[in-house]
Amino acid sequence: MSEVPNIDYEALEAEKKEEVRGELTLQLQAKTKEAGRIDSLKRTILSYVAGENYEAAKDNLEGYIAYKSDFPLFQDRAERYKNHCLDLIQAIQLKRNFPGISSLSFSKQQEIHEAVLHHFEELKVTLGTIQKIERELKLEDLRSTTWFLNTFSQALFLVAIVAFTMALKGGLGHSFLLVVDHLTDQVSEFVVGLFGL
Repeated sequence: MSEVPNIDYEALEAEKKEEVRGELTLQLQAKTKEAGRIDSLKRTILSYVAGENYEAAKDNLEGYIAYKSDFPLFQDRAERYKNHCLDLIQAIQLKRNFPGISSLSFSKQQEIHEAVLHHFEELKVTLGTIQKIERELKLEDLRSTTWFLNTFSQALFLVAIVAFTMALKGGLGHSFLLVVDHLTDQVSEFVVGLFGL
């Protein structure tokens, strides 16, 4: 009679858990690559979350919003989105590190992983909204600066015209009249001399 091999079910389950966890990480990393420029806020935060570096993601997000102190409107408008992002990061962390996940059925584990993917997509959209708010405010600031410079240049042009007119009227205007009067006298004398009068 042959001996029944000892099967280490815990090791098999841990192996399966790591396989599913690794697959989820790969999916999150693939979604991160779709998030735009490498140096963007969205891509940075999503990379940290995909790599399970949740504290760095939270710190970077809060630091980014705080760094924009020269745009108080940005901080006000982005605050609720920042808080929502922090909640989503926390939810992703809790679901990925769910205690006893290995004791759940495979379908329940898949359900949790789908929830993580959903939260990740929502985080990506919310971070995009924060970036959109920043772009809108920068554009608004640029427009107001352009408007100010345009108005300033027109006012400067008007002042130059007034100064030129006053210079003509005062010093140059008087000289101009003397030159015209002298020329008129010379032309008159020439015409009178021409006719012999």
